[in-house]
Amino acid sequence: ACTSCPGPMTSPAGSTSMDACDVKICEHGSYLNSARKNCEPCQANSYSLSGAMKCTPCPNSMTSPEGSSSADACVAEKKPMAEKKKCEAGSYLNADSNTCEICEANSYSASGDTACTPCPGPMTSPEGSTSMDDCDLKICQPGTYLNADT
Repeated sequence: ACTSCPGPMTSPAGSTSMDACDVKICEHGSYLNSARKNCEPCQANSYSLSGAMKCTPCPNSMTSPEGSSSADACVAEKKPMAEKKKCEAGSYLNADSNTCEICEANSYSASGDTACTPCPGPMTSPEGSTSMDDCDLKICQPGTYLNADT
């Protein structure tokens, strides 16, 4: 019957004595799995130098591909930018609540605007207006006049 080499040691096939047992040296990017007595690649987000018994985790939530051989392989994780919400014409994105809100009367917005634009001068528009074309001069009733100051 064959006898296993002690601990993490291995020997070539057909060895006949414990003198053939030696510590296996794994290459960069791998470690010696002592249970299997085999070199295995470091998992993603870790690395190893030659002869490592275990892989070293990347620091500070950095990431690396499987089989990385140095700390230089660890890089800051690129987080996807949050997609900016796009509001329909006649509304704007309220940055505080991240919701679309309808433009007040006497203002307008195109699709995707982050603010409503006031109608020029004494012009008025209904709530939710979508362009400056919606801004008109207010037509006064007979016997009244347009006070531009109010």
